[in-house]
Amino acid sequence: MTKLIFNILPFLLFVFYSCQHEIYTFSDLEGEWISKTNSRTVFSFKNGKCSYLSPIGNFAHFKIDKNELIIIDTIKRRKKVKIKEYHFLIDQLRNNSLTLITDSLTLNTHFKYSNLRDYDTIKLYKLKQNAIPKFSTINFESSQCYGTCPSMKLKLDSIGNITYEGRAYTEQNGYYSGRLSSEQMNFLKRKISYLNLDSTKTKYTAMWTDDQTCKFEIHLEGTIFKTSVYGFNEEPLELRILFNELMEIYKFSDLKQDSLHKYYHDNY
Repeated sequence: MTKLIFNILPFLLFVFYSCQHEIYTFSDLEGEWISKTNSRTVFSFKNGKCSYLSPIGNFAHFKIDKNELIIIDTIKRRKKVKIKEYHFLIDQLRNNSLTLITDSLTLNTHFKYSNLRDYDTIKLYKLKQNAIPKFSTINFESSQCYGTCPSMKLKLDSIGNITYEGRAYTEQNGYYSGRLSSEQMNFLKRKISYLNLDSTKTKYTAMWTDDQTCKFEIHLEGTIFKTSVYGFNEEPLELRILFNELMEIYKFSDLKQDSLHKYYHDNY
């Protein structure tokens, strides 16, 4: 009996709250939201695109129907394309606090191998934005791993000029250059603002092998900060969120193929 009640409870909650008439917009959700019980559960929303449930991973599209959040993720695996949909009810959104109730189909389809109690109701808090540090240049590099980790290099300046090299397991391999939109720069600067560079170490490691290494370098006024992260294990959550933005940004940028700018990266 207890098991039956637990199984139908998310459905009953979903039906009850769907009758409510709160209407939310993209701007209501914009920002980074972290689970209050598990810091590895992260949602990041920006203008119709989001990463969800994890601080790393591709950005999916989302839409809002009154008080329902619908995430549509197109997952590309070699020559196959798979589309997943996740439905959540926005139970509460106020004072930098967000509560999502997962509908029963989403819960039993996408979380059937997880502890369902961890995902039937997800309570999140919003990351606080700090002052945006002034920078002239950002360099970022990611390596391959024993798998399909995307390997790339990119360089961008404070006004959004970007050069990009896709090396392996990216959607665009080769050399490209272009310019980020002002909206993209604002999103990027927001994620940079979350960092506490004074307490960020110059190197983070993990106790295993064959994983990905990411290198990050930011040129600030009077100093250059560098850090290297292996394995996504010890580094601050805010740094992981920024890395994910940098690894995904080329997919949504107006880049033109370029055979010359590889020389920009020779010293990094």
